[in-house]
Amino acid sequence: MTADQHAKIKKRNLASQKILYTNRKKSVLDHYGWACACCGETVVAFLCIDHVNGGGNKHREELTGRKNGGGATMKLYKWLIDNDFPPEFRTLCHNCNFVTRLGDPCPHEMEMR
Repeated sequence: MTADQHAKIKKRNLASQKILYTNRKKSVLDHYGWACACCGETVVAFLCIDHVNGGGNKHREELTGRKNGGGATMKLYKWLIDNDFPPEFRTLCHNCNFVTRLGDPCPHEMEMR
């Protein structure tokens, strides 16, 4: 196989993976919501799925077989779909999700008090 053929196959595979990722994320957001449950952010690129009761790192490690493994988000989306969207997950933006990882309440929650 030539380098050019290899590059074309790699480009086609990446395009297929992007379509699969986009479709899975759409299914997950259709269920958990298209806005951050904390601040209301709606820009899709900023949204992620939060493990409400914590344990996200451990769960991703179980899904990938390694710590901070590549493809963890894709596998999480597949797991959520395959497990009929368990209730202990929610949509958050990356900012709100990051703050809650530190064990602190999100500043948006503090503003509401």
